Amino acid sequence: MDLEATKNLSASHTIGNYILKSKLGESSFSTVWKAENKITGGEVAAKQVYLSKLNKNLRNCLDCELNFLSSVNHPNIIRLLDVFEINLGMMFTEALLLDMVLRKSIWSSSASIMLEILKQTVIYMLSVSIIFHFCKSEYLQSQDECCVFLVLEFCSGGNLASYLQQHGRVQEKIAKRFTQQMGDGLKILQSHHIIHRDLKPENILLSGKESDVVLKIADFGLSRVLPDNHVETVCGSPFYMAPEVLQFQRYDCKVDMWSVGVILFELLNGYPPFRGRTNFQNIKSSSCLPFSQHILPGLHPDCVDICSRLLSANPVQRLSFDEFYHHKFLRIKGVGKYHGQ
Repeated sequence: MDLEATKNLSASHTIGNYILKSKLGESSFSTVWKAENKITGGEVAAKQVYLSKLNKNLRNCLDCELNFLSSVNHPNIIRLLDVFEINLGMMFTEALLLDMVLRKSIWSSSASIMLEILKQTVIYMLSVSIIFHFCKSEYLQSQDECCVFLVLEFCSGGNLASYLQQHGRVQEKIAKRFTQQMGDGLKILQSHHIIHRDLKPENILLSGKESDVVLKIADFGLSRVLPDNHVETVCGSPFYMAPEVLQFQRYDCKVDMWSVGVILFELLNGYPPFRGRTNFQNIKSSSCLPFSQHILPGLHPDCVDICSRLLSANPVQRLSFDEFYHHKFLRIKGVGKYHGQ
């Protein structure tokens, strides 16, 4: 069975205890489905990860994601409800065999023929199952269309990107509240020594009513535990990627602070600060353009300060997480009569 066929699971397929309803999104190595728990009837999001598409680094990221999500329960981190591995090749084979049995049993008037079909089918399925479970080598897993399903809470509010498309730039007090929630979620990552490496509006989900939106950091597919030394792997989304990553330099958790700065800027302006067509143009823009060229008039000085220091091209001068989290823009109630108030 071709791996591409496994990517074409359609709505109404049942995977474990979940019925797939519609496709929410996909990448080169995963697909996210809106699904329904067939026992409770509750809505969930099912992230289908194709193991054969993952190299060693991505496999390590998947392990990091599973370990992290299974150990935390925080309102600003997407919640993992269930996880299981399934071999889609075997699943479709079993479905095909069952269909064959049902079709032949309809046309067969002889009970002995029907019994023989059932016996042969059971023997075949047991043989396949034994081979699969006792020969589960890395090679077999890469060839057998194995997928891991991460069942996550479903966020009916969509993501922050769609929110910005619908609302445009937001009031400063809303940008402050959203940034506070991102900070609360990132504090959990910090406590586990994890860098996300792909923070962007598409990976921040919204839950609750519009008047009381709760932000949830999601998609930890590129996250990793930060070692004692720095990291060199290039990954993420160019518009939200720190200059040191774009320039193939070593980096640390401050790359997430850069991404938060870009998101905060986009909340206040309705568009990201650096929109070059190429990575080189983004590097040039982020390294050369002074932040003052981008500021909307009327922003509170504390807001300007935190945004400009998050978007420092030099990671040494950029805010650390603790400096960001305890910045007075986020901690002092009220920001005065400024833009959007």
